[in-house]
Amino acid sequence: LTVITGADTSLDGVGADRPNLVGTPELDTGRPRGEQVARYFNTAAFQTGAPGTYGSAGRNLLRGPGNATVDFSTLKNFNTPWFTEGSYLQLRVEAFNLFNRANFANPGTNMLAAATFGRITATAGEARTLQFGLRFVF
Repeated sequence: LTVITGADTSLDGVGADRPNLVGTPELDTGRPRGEQVARYFNTAAFQTGAPGTYGSAGRNLLRGPGNATVDFSTLKNFNTPWFTEGSYLQLRVEAFNLFNRANFANPGTNMLAAATFGRITATAGEARTLQFGLRFVF
């Protein structure tokens, strides 16, 4: 993640300059999930630079919350005397995001958007999805 000021502080005509880094931006990752959503990184570690200057904060300074899902699939073939030789019925069960883990989107990194700066406001990916299928192979 790259934190931006959301303004043209360098006065070069291109907005979204980077701020000055005045502290440690990382916070403890062992905090409760609710605290991480409300404040994912230390927003006080960034400060808008003086007009006409570039900020000291580096590009891609922070890591996002990541993404982890487990997909699972199983099937069973049924051979019965009602079908011709080589024909069978297949039952499939598939689960996407099997453990229904909430994957969060990246936090806001625009300093001008004070309400969302450093906060996670959305999830990424889908909730658990189950899918059943029946297939006749001949």
